[in-house]
Amino acid sequence: MNILKDCEVLRDGYKIFRKWILNSCKLDIIEILTSASLADKYFRKEKCFEGCYELSGVPRQFIQNCLVGGRCMSNQNKKYNLNEKISDYDAVSLYPSAISRLNGYLIGLPKILNQNQLNYDFLKKQDGYFVDIIVNSVGIKRDFPLLSLLKENGVRNFTNDVIGKLFHVDSILLEDLIKFQKITFKIVRGYYFNEGRNKISVEVINFLFNERIKKKKEKNSIQEVYKLIMNSTYGKTIMKPIIEETKVFNSKLNF
Repeated sequence: MNILKDCEVLRDGYKIFRKWILNSCKLDIIEILTSASLADKYFRKEKCFEGCYELSGVPRQFIQNCLVGGRCMSNQNKKYNLNEKISDYDAVSLYPSAISRLNGYLIGLPKILNQNQLNYDFLKKQDGYFVDIIVNSVGIKRDFPLLSLLKENGVRNFTNDVIGKLFHVDSILLEDLIKFQKITFKIVRGYYFNEGRNKISVEVINFLFNERIKKKKEKNSIQEVYKLIMNSTYGKTIMKPIIEETKVFNSKLNF
């Protein structure tokens, strides 16, 4: 009897969730398997990616090298034994706010930097770029540094010990390094974009954010749908390469 009740609750919950998505997003989750796919389909429906390209091969791998996940560390990566209460601060909607501040997705195909373009004066005039740099000096050492190295055990270590080392950086990280750590550097290679940005994503993410606030005030549980989409929009944009494909057939194949 308990098992049957669990199935009924799951069924009813699924029906309600499907209805929410149909009403709010005009999408049917029968055809969608994950929250990342839901967010991706919604952004595509709203034309957030028009003019943008899906990348593969060398450009995709090079650009993905610039991707670094969130950090989890204490001041200077040290251990602290505290016998007192500490405050735990959590910023509001970090994923959505980042999409809004990004000011749109890059339009067009990546272009290879020529030798005479390997300088910051050229890069800062572009809409976006992804480059390899060698750090020559660090003007300001931080307790929470911006650059990181992967140890042999796969653990990422954020460190100020970066001089002479090569790093993969995008335009946002490089600008932060110049502003907050006063680094000097040499640009080795990279790609740049100069065809503008599709800024519809800014409008869409702001709409979702404001709709969620409104529904929360109304104590409407559909606010969770907006939260789910906002927190899942990165999933499909930072996928690893698809190197194999699984197909299911309902009959035997004739070889």
